[in-house]
Amino acid sequence: MKTDKGHASWRAVDARHRSADDIRPAHEFLEGDELSCNILLALRHSAKDGFALPVYDLPQITGFTLAECYSGVRMLEFARLAKIEDDPADPFGAKLILLDEGARRPHAAEG
Repeated sequence: MKTDKGHASWRAVDARHRSADDIRPAHEFLEGDELSCNILLALRHSAKDGFALPVYDLPQITGFTLAECYSGVRMLEFARLAKIEDDPADPFGAKLILLDEGARRPHAAEG
């Protein structure tokens, strides 16, 4: 990001990125967090259809980069709304599983 004088500013942070200081406990999960809400919505649809969502497919579904999606998935894990089921034999085969709390939490984007 550029400052008024044209120099790069390393203090400016994209709104979708969070620092370690911004980690919130599960009870403070913000419904307005676009990245996590999009992932949670996609996860609910896949769970409703009866299949686990591959983490590697999230960029095509959400429009975010793989790194951003992985960050959102970790946020959902931290909030205990989802979990990653890893497959050591297939590094791209990690599946995202919706936990009961994630299925029950109201979601503004669905209404």
